[in-house]
Parts: sequence; C-alpha cells; structure tokens
Amino acid sequence: MKEKSFFEKFYGVFAQASTYLNLAYLYLTFPLGIAYFVFLVTGWSLGISLVIIWIGLLVLALVFAISWGLTAFERWLSAGLLRVNIPPMNHPVDPAANFWGRMKAWFNNPVTWKGMLYLLLKFPLGILNFTVATTVLATSVSLLLVPLALVIPGWQIYTGDWNIHFQLFNNQVFIARPDPYMIAGLSFLVGIFAAPASLHLLNWMAKWQGKLAQAMLGHKELPADKPAAPAVAAEQPTEETGVIEKAAQTASEIEAGNIAG
Repeated sequence: MKEKSFFEKFYGVFAQASTYLNLAYLYLTFPLGIAYFVFLVTGWSLGISLVIIWIGLLVLALVFAISWGLTAFERWLSAGLLRVNIPPMNHPVDPAANFWGRMKAWFNNPVTWKGMLYLLLKFPLGILNFTVATTVLATSVSLLLVPLALVIPGWQIYTGDWNIHFQLFNNQVFIARPDPYMIAGLSFLVGIFAAPASLHLLNWMAKWQGKLAQAMLGHKELPADKPAAPAVAAEQPTEETGVIEKAAQTASEIEAGNIAG
C-alpha cells in the first residue's frame, strides 16, 4: 500500500468524517459541562445541608443515581463520537445478591466515583474546548476571507498608518505603505495552512480526551481465563447414518453382481 504524502495527510483532514465527529464532541462538552456542574454542585450542597432532617439522604441517593446514568451517557457519547473502546462500567452482578450486597458492590466500584469526577471535569474541559475551537476556526476562516474585501463593495483592508521602512545602501530611507493586494494574498496563504493545522490541533485534543474517557468511564477488566477448547466427541451412529451406510452397501452388492454377471 502506497504511503500517503505529507500533502495528503495534512490536507486530507478535511475529508475525514472523524474530524467533524471530533468537532461535534468538543463543542458539546461546553453545554454539557455547564449542566453537569450545576447539577452536581446544587445536588451535593442541598443533600449535605438537609442530611440533618433525613431528606438529604434521599437527595444524595438521587444525585448518585442520576450521576451513574450521566456517566453511562458520557461513555456512550465518547464511544460514538470519539470511537474509543471503553471497558464496561461494572462487573456482572450476582443475581442472588440482595439489595445491600448490590449497593456495597456499587459503592466499591471505582467507576462510581471516577465517573462523578469526570462529570465535574467536563466543565473546565468544555470551556477549554469551546475557547480553543472557536478561536482557531474563526481565525482560519477570517484569513481565508480577507481577499473578499477586494471585491465586495463597502469592504476594505485597513492598513492604518503602518509603514515599512527600508534602509538602502546609500543611507537613504525608503518608505512603503503595505499594499492591500499583498495583505490579502499573504492572509490567504496563511489561512490555507492555518485551516488544516487548526483541525489537526482539534483532532489531537479530542484524541487525548478520548483516552481520559477510557481511563475514567470504564472498569479495568480482569484478565479472563481462555476457555478450554471443546473436546471432539466421537461420532455416534445415528438412524440417518445407518440408512446411508445400508444404501451404500446395497449399491456395492448390486455393482458386484453386475460385474460377476
């Protein structure tokens, strides 16, 4: 298989479906992170403050239960958009275990606590993702659209009072004002490079956040014993096998009789 060139790898990011799935994930972290943060802070504050009248225990139980569901949702979202394989959230529960046994196993499960911490981390991660993604994408698109100022009425490239000074060999100073066409061309060239570079940066951010989801949203599976190879059972004569054998024997006898005749 022919190895892709640098040009194909660098600019091929536009044709990859994973790029746009990563962008969707990065932008979703912002509203989801705010919602998770408000829910957890409000739930914990309310539950702890009301523990003295026992209602707080019910509130905390609801916070734990809803957090478990949100952790499962985040696991599904990360697996679907970031395409990462995340281990199961818990070991299979013994059907014979009673309520308290199940509760003990649930509280001893590290994913119960790691998942809640992950939900809190989504708030700063969402701010980071939204800020970086919006900044780099807006900058890249703006650079690519600068040449439109040369053709759209009412648009212009503002050069201000910025002048370029050149010191010549005869100690004369040559002053030149930046040309709008030169600025438009340079901006477009920089934008051509900045746009795919921005997408590669965002893909990298999504990749390490996928690794974070793998570490915090799944239980580390114990190495399972390889199942023993099934033993090959000796073939038992069946009624169908007996009929086939008898038919073959009869055919052989008829053929032998014809030869003898």
